[in-house]
Amino acid sequence: RTSSNRSTTVKNRPSTRRCRKHRSGRKPGAVQLADTRHKENLRQAQASIDAAAAADRYNREYQAIEAINLSVATLLSDVAYYLMIEDSHKKFPEEISLVFLHQSRKDLMVNTNKGSVSTLLALPQIHDEELQELAVKVHEAMSAVRAEFDGSDPDIKEVSWQNAFEKSTPMNHANRNLQAAALGYFAKKEEPTQTDSPTAK
Repeated sequence: RTSSNRSTTVKNRPSTRRCRKHRSGRKPGAVQLADTRHKENLRQAQASIDAAAAADRYNREYQAIEAINLSVATLLSDVAYYLMIEDSHKKFPEEISLVFLHQSRKDLMVNTNKGSVSTLLALPQIHDEELQELAVKVHEAMSAVRAEFDGSDPDIKEVSWQNAFEKSTPMNHANRNLQAAALGYFAKKEEPTQTDSPTAK
């Protein structure tokens, strides 16, 4: 009877195969599959985030270059226009009144102040070193033009629209260098879109 009980006890013991399998560090098939899918989902999510960040950076750089170009064009046009009407006022004072001249100068100051702020805000958005250096040169050239009439340079005692106009030439040249470099930069760099991410396919 005792022998029979022992035999039954041994027979009814739970199998240790599963325990050994778990102790070995191996995962059941379903768990391993779920883990693989989870890692793939994380990879795709990160790829989507990276694609969105790259697209945002591309757009901000592009818009910054455009903003600088617009600021330069506005300053160049305004200075040339004011120089023309000031010269016309001297020749034909009955046609160009002082009131009109002062209002035109006021409008010019507002426009150039906006352009200066716009350029300053654009600079940090440019991450490419070459473009950033060229953009800084444009900003410096713009400041040199504005200094001839906005009182920012204490060494300039008298407003000179002629000097401002002459200094607009190197400003325009600096901007052309920036725009040419930007054209090559964006041509080599395809615009990243979120449709390039694995999750969008």
